[in-house]
Amino acid sequence: MNRSTIATLVWFSLFVASNVMVMANTELFHDEAYYWLWSRYPDWGYFDHPPLLAWLIALTAGWIDGEWGVRLGPNLLLTATAYFAGQKIVSGERQWAWWAGWTIFPLQSFVAALALPDVAQLIGALLFIWALQDFIQENSTARALAVGGAAALLLYAKYHGALLIVGTLVGAPGLAKRKTFWLAGSIALVLFSPHIFWQWQHDFPTLNYHLFQAHGASLSLLRPLEFIVQQLPNAGLFLAPWVWWYYLRGRRRDPFEDALSGMVLAILGVFFGFSFFKIIEGNWTTAAYLALLVLALRAPDVAWPRRPWLAALGTASAVAMLGVKLFISLPGTEGYVKRLTEIRGWKSWSLSVARASADCALTANSYQLASKLSFYTQRRVPSLNINSRPNQFDIWHWQDDFKSKPVCWLTGGTNLPGETLPPTPRGNRLRLVRNLTIEELLGQNRPTSGR
Repeated sequence: MNRSTIATLVWFSLFVASNVMVMANTELFHDEAYYWLWSRYPDWGYFDHPPLLAWLIALTAGWIDGEWGVRLGPNLLLTATAYFAGQKIVSGERQWAWWAGWTIFPLQSFVAALALPDVAQLIGALLFIWALQDFIQENSTARALAVGGAAALLLYAKYHGALLIVGTLVGAPGLAKRKTFWLAGSIALVLFSPHIFWQWQHDFPTLNYHLFQAHGASLSLLRPLEFIVQQLPNAGLFLAPWVWWYYLRGRRRDPFEDALSGMVLAILGVFFGFSFFKIIEGNWTTAAYLALLVLALRAPDVAWPRRPWLAALGTASAVAMLGVKLFISLPGTEGYVKRLTEIRGWKSWSLSVARASADCALTANSYQLASKLSFYTQRRVPSLNINSRPNQFDIWHWQDDFKSKPVCWLTGGTNLPGETLPPTPRGNRLRLVRNLTIEELLGQNRPTSGR
């Protein structure tokens, strides 16, 4: 084997092994358990997101137990898609750099190990970029249909995927002159119509929530600056200065590179604008860095940094990123990072709740807690959402199964007498209230919700 092939195998192995390490040594994040519940009830849409992630989880969750069953389907499909798409959109001698990017770029590297909508979005984005490259090279009906199918899949993954489509036209507006491009758009709309119909049936809950309710904040001039600072290292940690330098130079060789550049600009530009009056979550820009990685790997040889610099910066970035994954995987690290309390100790805690509520129907008061309990106890645990944000449980109405029947209610925000349970892994003290009906609970004077 030549040096390039060996380097490709090394970087690919690092990417896969680090994902396996995280999957094997962590419990589900709260939202992963929530998405697992979606997979148990297949539909064309869900309150928070389109359905592609739920479909991917269902591939393995039905026959593989535990966290592996939830994460393996999305992870395997993402890795396979990255492999086949990478063969087409990155030159053979730079395949090692393709997998180095997946190992080093923080958002791609981290979300690939988890069952999150961003994984589904990356799969859709890879297929869309692959199909778009072929379509730009050859203007044919068949390739337009492929672009339309990939665009629909992208939208089924996450609404943010629409920014890649818009960015394509921003960067390469000449594509709009092709009749086949509009054919691709029509195909995407037809394929996506079942989800649009689902939204119409449910009064467009996803759009209403994300556009008008979620993450709202007062106008801030500091938050956009924080957004920029947070985004800078996402382009490869210590390699980011060169990646950004190449992107900002703006010397593109063909419409495909123009389209990739437009994708980056559209995604980062829109969320920068939103940051003035919304709180932006770091993972929302994941797809921008996929486009940026492809663009960087297409740089001509003269634009690449000297090989010693590349090796030094890449090695340092890899050590840092793999160190983060190792840190997440080690027990006890949750004492240093509060967010990691989501992935330690919930299985044993949930089983203690199951024992305490063995003689009654268990209900919770937040969608995250209800999802975690449903996963680790394998019981159907409704969330009452009293004084809590709207979510998929408002569509399911599971609590209707327990009308006029006494239930056990798990909450942290009530003065009602009940059994105080052991603290959650996060340290919350919750109480198990017995012998109340759903009607009595929902008729209360809106007690504060607990998790």
